[in-house]
Amino acid sequence: MQRMAHPRLDHRQIGLPHVAANKSHADIPDDSALRLVLLPPEKFYNKTETRLVFEEALHYTRNNGQKPRYRGNRLIFLAADHSTLGRIHDCLRTALAWKSIVEDVESNRLNIDLVQKKQAEKELNIAEDVLPPNIQRL
Repeated sequence: MQRMAHPRLDHRQIGLPHVAANKSHADIPDDSALRLVLLPPEKFYNKTETRLVFEEALHYTRNNGQKPRYRGNRLIFLAADHSTLGRIHDCLRTALAWKSIVEDVESNRLNIDLVQKKQAEKELNIAEDVLPPNIQRL
């Protein structure tokens, strides 16, 4: 029995990603290349309410500036998941709060004892470890 070969996408087959938060639909070329469109966080995906992300995707697939888009099927969309986005925001707030406390202690704007200082540093490390690696670099 022969196996059917499934086509695989090569990274060279997809054009550079387009961040939709910084660009309009006119900035994404209407050519034959596959285009990855990263939708802004405000246009998130939610399992119970998909209208927001689908309307945004339709807007990009139908329009190319003032003219219609003829190759809308060449666009691939990536949207943030609403529940994951909320957890990332919470983790980021926690990490920033602990970082602020540690910086205030180091610059003598906040006077706490050594045990509290060590706990703040420990909590900062824990909070930073929870963040995805690409957010930690910010």
